[in-house]
Amino acid sequence: DSGDVYIVKTDGDGNKMWMKHYGSTSLDKGYAVKETSDTCYIVAGVSDGTIYVIKLDALGNKVFVKSYDKDGFCEGRDLCVSADRGYVVAGSKDSTVILIKADSLGNLVWTRQYGVTAVSKGYSLDNTSDGGYIVAGLTTVNGAPDVYLIKTDGDGVETWSATYGGLKVDKGYSVQQLSDGGYV
Repeated sequence: DSGDVYIVKTDGDGNKMWMKHYGSTSLDKGYAVKETSDTCYIVAGVSDGTIYVIKLDALGNKVFVKSYDKDGFCEGRDLCVSADRGYVVAGSKDSTVILIKADSLGNLVWTRQYGVTAVSKGYSLDNTSDGGYIVAGLTTVNGAPDVYLIKTDGDGVETWSATYGGLKVDKGYSVQQLSDGGYV
């Protein structure tokens, strides 16, 4: 079981309510978990080189397990619940940033890739107040990796992107929209 995804649910005092593991015959990793509007949980990660998503009920029982984009090496690093009760997963496909949108049943709605001219990875995702998404990660355009921010609309179409960094390795592991409309 060392290659499985483990999820532990605790109460407010840290007492274990349940602990479950999920996996296949390959090495499975879970990178992010979020609560959904129907009091379930969505987990994103990687299994056998594909983006791996597990939906769990309130007791940790599997509702569904989905793998997305089996063409190339993919991993899901973060996710958010969309306004339509589906979810969006951010991660990497080979050397690009990937966003995958699925409905509440896990059916694929769309897939988008960004940073196709450089080695790029997506690590963090947040909903934005205009119904879109903001992704943080890295891109290697001029040698060393720089922080890479990508802003999309609700359909995953890029509205802008920016890089930040210096001469050394810079990576964006977390992003959040602020109350003033900016990002940190």
